[in-house]
Amino acid sequence: MEIFLYSNIPEVVHSLQKYYFQFETPKIKFFSAFETKLQSASTIIILEPFRIKNIYFIISPLWKRYLSVHTPDTKLVVLGFCEYQGDNYIDILNFPDDFIARVKNARSVSSNWDIPIDGADMLKWIEGFFEGHGGSSVMSKLNELHQTIDIASQKLIDGSYTFDEIKNDLLLPYAIPEWQELMSRWQYYFPLFQYLPFYPTIQEIQGIFSDLSENFACFFREENLLLKKQINVKIKQVSQKLTEIDRLYIRSYT
Repeated sequence: MEIFLYSNIPEVVHSLQKYYFQFETPKIKFFSAFETKLQSASTIIILEPFRIKNIYFIISPLWKRYLSVHTPDTKLVVLGFCEYQGDNYIDILNFPDDFIARVKNARSVSSNWDIPIDGADMLKWIEGFFEGHGGSSVMSKLNELHQTIDIASQKLIDGSYTFDEIKNDLLLPYAIPEWQELMSRWQYYFPLFQYLPFYPTIQEIQGIFSDLSENFACFFREENLLLKKQINVKIKQVSQKLTEIDRLYIRSYT
C-alpha cells in the first residue's frame, strides 16, 4: 500500500512527521508541489488548507472530482482542522490512534461522502474563472478575442479591408485591449491552478499563451498571422482545453 501525502504548508507536515508518521508502516511519501504521480495514486492524503496567494484554500473537492473520473477506486483522505470526523476526513487535533487503519478503511472517491469546507473553496473560485459575472470570465474574454480576430482574418482574406484598415478599425481598438484584458485575468488565476490535478493541461495552455504573446508583439508587421489564421488556431486550442476541464470536473457537477 503506497500512501502519498500532499501539502504546501511545510511546518504542519514537519510536525506530523515528527509526532505521528516517523514509525508508520507503510512509509508515507510527502509532496509539497504537484507531481503527475499524484494523479494515479492508489491512496492520497490531502492536508488542508493550501496556502496560495496568501489565501487558505480547500482543494480536495476538485481532486475528488478528478480522481472519480480517472481512477475511481482511489482512496482520498482529507486531513484538516475541522471538528469533524468521517470515513474520509481526519481532524488533526483529534488524531486517531491507528492512522493507517483509518486510511485503509476510507471509502473510494467514487463513493458519495462529504468534505467540510474550512477555508476558501477553490471550486467556487474556479467556477468564477469559467463563468464570471457580467462577461468577466476568462472564457468570455477568450471568446471575444476569437471573434474579433476571426472577423479581421475574414476581411483581410476576402479583400474587403486593407491591412492598415484592419489595424486601425479592429486590432487597435478591439483585439489588443481584449488580449490585454484576457492576459490580466489569466495571470490572476494561473497561480490558483498549480496544486490542482489538471495542472499539466494548464501548463500547456500557458505555453500557448506564451506563443500568442510573441504573435501579438509582431501583430502589426505580419499579415500572414491573419491570412493563415495562426492566432485563431491557437486561441481555439486554448478554448478546447479549458472547455474539457470545465466539462469533466466543473460544470458536470453543478
